[in-house]
Amino acid sequence: MGGKGITVGSALAEIDRKSMENLEPFIAGVYSKINLGLDEKLSWDRFVGESGSNLIYKYLNIFRDAVELGGKPDIIGQIVGSSMLEQVLLREKRNSIAMGFVILLVPMHAMMVGIFLFLYHIMVMMSKAISSVVAELGSSSSALSNPGTVGGSLGGSGLSMFVNFPEQEVGLFVVIMIIIITIANVIAGKIVMGGDRYMYYFFSSLLLLVTGIIYIAAPVIVAMFFNIPTFQGV
Repeated sequence: MGGKGITVGSALAEIDRKSMENLEPFIAGVYSKINLGLDEKLSWDRFVGESGSNLIYKYLNIFRDAVELGGKPDIIGQIVGSSMLEQVLLREKRNSIAMGFVILLVPMHAMMVGIFLFLYHIMVMMSKAISSVVAELGSSSSALSNPGTVGGSLGGSGLSMFVNFPEQEVGLFVVIMIIIITIANVIAGKIVMGGDRYMYYFFSSLLLLVTGIIYIAAPVIVAMFFNIPTFQGV
């Protein structure tokens, strides 16, 4: 445009579109609209909207505004192009660093959720096993009050908490903690990765999926590997 003194439409015709495969259909659309005599500003706005790139939105408007104010297109294009390239390289560097954090974020979240759920279900299973032993001895309250019985020995050994284990209260506490951990990890992932608000949806769906799988699988796995025997005929 600047050195050759040609129009925008002619400049678009000389662009090597093969080097920009992703933008080729959008460039062809702008070229066709401008050659048909449509409004140039609306054509470029349509191009920016269809491309969906924040870099194109910022730097294309800078280039067009500077040219309309009388700047030389070749000099402005060089400045805008170098600035855009520098920002792209910085984004690539950030993405490479952030990806390492995201790769660790998912298993770390799964581990934290798993610790809460597995410990909770193990305690529930121990509570049911100990309560069944105490129930077989008669009234649990009288058994715990008599130190000469097996139930009394359980109470004296510090296991009485499992007899009246607050399953619902602890379960509610575990759910609240899992929700807090999930929200914190979603926010942390969004801050590290950056991007638009859609990253919240991405991390929310990913971490909620992992949480749901562990929430369903935890009681099944605990029942398979932690089978606490009860003492019959004691």
